Amino acid sequence: MKPSISLVSIAIITCGRPAGLEKLLTAISCLKCPDFPEMDLRVVVVENGRKELAEAQIEPFCDEGMDVIYAHEPRPGISYARNLALQFALEGSDYVALIDDDEYPEPNWLNALLLCSLRYKASLVRGPVVPVLPSNAPKWAIDGSFFMRERHPSGTNVPYCASNNVLIDTQLLRDSKLRFRSEFALTGGEDTLFFLQLCKLFSIQPVWCDSATVYEDISQARVSLKWLKRRACRAGSNMPQYDAIIGGVPYYRVRWFLHGFYHIFVAVVLRLPGVSPSQLQGMRSHVKFALGVGMIRGAMGQVIDEYTERHSG
Repeated sequence: MKPSISLVSIAIITCGRPAGLEKLLTAISCLKCPDFPEMDLRVVVVENGRKELAEAQIEPFCDEGMDVIYAHEPRPGISYARNLALQFALEGSDYVALIDDDEYPEPNWLNALLLCSLRYKASLVRGPVVPVLPSNAPKWAIDGSFFMRERHPSGTNVPYCASNNVLIDTQLLRDSKLRFRSEFALTGGEDTLFFLQLCKLFSIQPVWCDSATVYEDISQARVSLKWLKRRACRAGSNMPQYDAIIGGVPYYRVRWFLHGFYHIFVAVVLRLPGVSPSQLQGMRSHVKFALGVGMIRGAMGQVIDEYTERHSG
């Protein structure tokens, strides 16, 4: 356990989301850390791809006293941007917190993460991400909980982390020298692999902090069966790639072929007449089918470049 915390960096990467970045920086400016009154806070913002509005957006926050570092990563790809953000965030920091540019935290977010790390002697702390759907979201999107994520009691060990709400003891990063892999720069899933590798390297598990809440704005474009299927297919295709890189799983390609066919079989059964009469279950079967297809594609070595379209045009 650290005897004191001098500096925490919040690392953010952004690409074409000026409204989201503005909302996030505003929320960060309202953070309260009453249990760490001597702690300094630094924000690192890395803009990926085309250089647009992010640098100008930061200036008013700097004028108000926020310590913000701006950097530009011209190579399109989420992994490159995350690695540059880590490079700046690691300088002198005791911890690095990661949050996405379509999210915004509650005022006690960082204080809760830090307290949880100290209380449970945890080098990785993960918190909940609560989706905020558009006001005109269809009923199926709400009833189906397609955008909801798991919750746990604080102190629970969880099997993995993502970049959307996590606190990292920087000693892990310095000791491991681990960085986000470029193979996943345009596919996404680079964060899941990063934390799986980190956990395996140090034989640790992330700890859940249920009071460290951030909210995620779900755009209208995501509230569609097409988007859910594409995301499920991409997630499925990444799973065999993780095993290929991390190792230790014999016959992993066969394993993921079987997993994929199982998901497809269940999805087909759910679509049979009389088996699943509800529209909601029908939609779930479509998503499950896409997940199975992704697993099979990943077992064959195929990747799905989910983020290419964000850097086109």
